[in-house]
Amino acid sequence: MNEVVYKYCDQRGIDILRHRELKITPPNQFNDPFEFTPRVTCSNPHGEVKRLLRDKNTIKEIYLEAKADGAFVGNFRDFRRRFKKARPALTEPLIAANPTVSAETQNEFQNNVSAELGVLCMSSRRDSIVMWGHYCDKHRGLVVRFDKSFAVFQSGKGLRRVNYVHERIIYDSSWNRGGKEAGDFADQLIFSKNYEWSYEEELRQLFKLEGLRNRPLADGAAGYFLPIPHSAIVSVMLGAKSSKQLEEAVNMTLRDRQFAHVIVKRAALHDTKFSLV
Repeated sequence: MNEVVYKYCDQRGIDILRHRELKITPPNQFNDPFEFTPRVTCSNPHGEVKRLLRDKNTIKEIYLEAKADGAFVGNFRDFRRRFKKARPALTEPLIAANPTVSAETQNEFQNNVSAELGVLCMSSRRDSIVMWGHYCDKHRGLVVRFDKSFAVFQSGKGLRRVNYVHERIIYDSSWNRGGKEAGDFADQLIFSKNYEWSYEEELRQLFKLEGLRNRPLADGAAGYFLPIPHSAIVSVMLGAKSSKQLEEAVNMTLRDRQFAHVIVKRAALHDTKFSLV
């Protein structure tokens, strides 16, 4: 049997069925402020400053800013020549400013990532009382079950389980760009989360926002959506307190013959245990 995953939703989760799409969320829209916020350090400030002062792209950015501000009127070749002469005088002040730069990088990291990337969040369980309460409008919503084997869940790094940790992931700005340490960091950052959320048994997948369906959310924030095939949806479980109107709306939507394989069930409270049946 193929592995399945679950999406907890309030009543608006019926839109997953109506539009055949899943919401992709930029990290700065998550309810956990620690998402995608590494601890930024620099173990080799002198080496990092030396690299920056010789990096052509960095010099080009400084040149363009100087041109825009009217501080320099020559061409890029002239600017590089003057910049090279100024390097010795720039090195020590930049090293001294490194802690401030690291702090600013740390504070801006989440927003910078969120400008380009978003995350699909799923769960490996369907019976979390807490998640039914938090994400399904106090058990009035629904949970949609998906077949994880579909290609839509395999793109990029794929839909993978989250590793729950006790401390922030470390990012060292002196690491070699494109090296193993930087690559390992990116992997850890995407698939790590505060251990206090471990009850969610989350799986997640990273997507570029560019190219996704987009429209404003109810609160005015930008919304991004990933198209999914009918066949990736396996079943729908209604909450123990979901309304008859929601049940009727789900059944009406699933009358589409492409949803003929989808099963609908309703959760109920166990008579003696704190569990759902």
